[in-house]
Amino acid sequence: MSYQEKRSIVAIIGIIIGLVVYGIYVLNKINNGNIDLSVELNYFGLYLLLQIPVLVVIQIVTKIIFDLFNRTYEKEEEPKFMDEYDQVIELKAVRNFSWVFLLGFYIGMLLLALSVSVEIVFILLFISIMLSGITLNASYIYYYRRGV
Repeated sequence: MSYQEKRSIVAIIGIIIGLVVYGIYVLNKINNGNIDLSVELNYFGLYLLLQIPVLVVIQIVTKIIFDLFNRTYEKEEEPKFMDEYDQVIELKAVRNFSWVFLLGFYIGMLLLALSVSVEIVFILLFISIMLSGITLNASYIYYYRRGV
């Protein structure tokens, strides 16, 4: 298994664990606060906005832990450069990431147009961000194994 595949598997695990923990934290805070979210949408906006820095921190921590374990046990370092093959894979993976996020966003806007509750739209956006991150790393794994 290549370095990039292992890094992507660790990133997927980090995204899932981090966002599940963050989602549970947000839901507990909402349930314990007795907040009427249909009136106070700024709470959902705040939690969705804070999701991005949480994802960045999760990615940094998982990358550091992965690099430490990989250098210690595998004696393998991160490749220092990207050739054309790596660049094509990155472009295709980012394309897949963008499509998944846009699909979730457009479904959310469609639900808003159909007068579905705003809470469901925010939850859909939360899930869309999580699924797009998983799709990005799953695309890396797929393209490194199967080729472009």
